[in-house]
Amino acid sequence: MSETIKDGKGRGYLAEVNEKHQMRVDSVVQTEESEIAELGYSFVASSKVLTLNSTNPHLFLYIKNTNSEKNMYLWVVNFAWNGGSTNHNRTMKWGWVIAPNEPTANHTVVTPGNLNFNSGQVAEALIYKWDGVGDGMTYTGGVIPSEEIFDKGHSKIEAQGIPIIGLNGAVGFMITGEEIGNAVVTIRFYYK
Repeated sequence: MSETIKDGKGRGYLAEVNEKHQMRVDSVVQTEESEIAELGYSFVASSKVLTLNSTNPHLFLYIKNTNSEKNMYLWVVNFAWNGGSTNHNRTMKWGWVIAPNEPTANHTVVTPGNLNFNSGQVAEALIYKWDGVGDGMTYTGGVIPSEEIFDKGHSKIEAQGIPIIGLNGAVGFMITGEEIGNAVVTIRFYYK
């Protein structure tokens, strides 16, 4: 018994097939982040520009998922570094801090923005940035599984949903300048 495949346009035409017996198919592609932003669950948070006051490691940004039902996915992490305060050609080292305890000093609350300006959704997250006092936020615990070195400029890390921060999970972003200089960390994240 033969089957008839319609073209899916609702006009009753048969699907187009070429001489190699390949059916013509059209589709629309939307990124996962775009779809989730459309639903109102995609957010952005930033440390804003801060000046590293020493060459010691600084916990710059801390984020904890307080959503009781959904995981948090990091989509993009942006780092910017002015190259230091003398010749502007020094490097910066950054690293993830997985599962740090909540900072106890030298921090201020960050309110994330929703990337869908028409949405009333609010991020269910506890986010702190370093307040410029001391050598970064004071915290305990956590593990730094990897570190990378960047030159002066802007570095965009396309995390694309990795790492996944589970319920009550937390991650921090550690920055160490080769010398005193200005830096900023901005993250985009979503829930699903």
